[in-house]
Amino acid sequence: MTPVIDTAGFPDGGNSVRRWSRAVSKATVPVTVASYGAPTMEGRMTTHPLGHLLFVTTDADPQCFTRSRRRIARDAGQTEAFVVIAVVGDCGAVLQQGGRTAELTAGTLALWDTERPHVVDFPRGVHIKACLVPRRAIGVRDDELERVTATVIDADGPVAALVAPLLVTLAETAVDCPEHVADRLARNFTDLVTTLIAERATGDVADTVGFRHAQAWEVRAYVDRHLGDPELGPETIAAAHSMSVRSLHKLFEGERTTVSRLIQRRRLEECARDLARSDSGDRTISGVARRWGFNSPAHFSRLFHAAYGMPPSGWRDTRGGAAPSDPSAVVDGPLPAPAENDRVTPGDPRHAPRRREKRNRGPSVAKRSKTVDLTCGEAATHGGLVGSRDLRDSPHGLMCFHAAGERGQGPIPASAGECGQEGA
Repeated sequence: MTPVIDTAGFPDGGNSVRRWSRAVSKATVPVTVASYGAPTMEGRMTTHPLGHLLFVTTDADPQCFTRSRRRIARDAGQTEAFVVIAVVGDCGAVLQQGGRTAELTAGTLALWDTERPHVVDFPRGVHIKACLVPRRAIGVRDDELERVTATVIDADGPVAALVAPLLVTLAETAVDCPEHVADRLARNFTDLVTTLIAERATGDVADTVGFRHAQAWEVRAYVDRHLGDPELGPETIAAAHSMSVRSLHKLFEGERTTVSRLIQRRRLEECARDLARSDSGDRTISGVARRWGFNSPAHFSRLFHAAYGMPPSGWRDTRGGAAPSDPSAVVDGPLPAPAENDRVTPGDPRHAPRRREKRNRGPSVAKRSKTVDLTCGEAATHGGLVGSRDLRDSPHGLMCFHAAGERGQGPIPASAGECGQEGA
């Protein structure tokens, strides 16, 4: 028989919150429960033992669970120490322990240590599946565990992606497991939780360059996985990686971009890829935009036109036949100003009018069935004009440049100085 705590079975009258608090403390770990309203509340908790583990499923009205230092001292020697690992439901939660506060959203994992003071707050209601793992069964040091508690653990992580769905499944099916299967499952799940804590505890090298690069790579991978989420932004990314927004922005210092610009650029790239596919005629512009996280089709069209030099419909009709004019100008801000000795000054022979002799003119390229003469600093690739800075990524490009006072054509030496005049 599955132990169930249900306020519907409480006697009429009296303080149902107090009765609920006593019942929860007896079934799991001694805690103090505070409600957000009257002394009456509704809630249901089921517990399923599995070997040395205890799985708990709770659905209840808004409330706050507190385990204070005084309560822990009073229970010393009488209550076993547990590490609680939980998958948060739709209502979310706020977890506090060890001077940290973690705002938990739906689907995230979180851990807390019952032998240290903590608060688990459910201001919008309780919807959570948790597992109580005996502290003695987890082979990590106390300082390693302390680094991981009260942090947001993205369920998409390599180890967390195994732990989260298994926790949910075992919370629902543990009651049906034969004893010999239950013991083996309990050991395997404990090993996974131990591995997860050990993986997350490596954050003590966060100040090293290598770790920052690894974190930046993880953030980029996370962005790619969640591009379709309109709510994707610095705040959600920082929360998913257990860091502050300020720390997240510091990861991208020196990369000439920001988190918001990275998200925008990647969304535009995926939209451009979708629109250029051979079957793109069956796709609506607004549908592609929404698929990659743009809520406003008009806003998307403006950004796309600025980045790719044509509206999304034109890009779809030509199957991406023209290269971006200069995406960095849209998503990464303006390009740096030219060096002082490269600025255009009156009388500079490098910037003479086009009526000079033909040998002083730059190369010409065909653009939409007509020939365009390239001026200083312009480049052409795949039939369209692009900024000179983009040409370094193109194997087939032409541009005007100056080396030893002459104009040239063909591949650009890495040491050649570009003039400060940007292309059209």
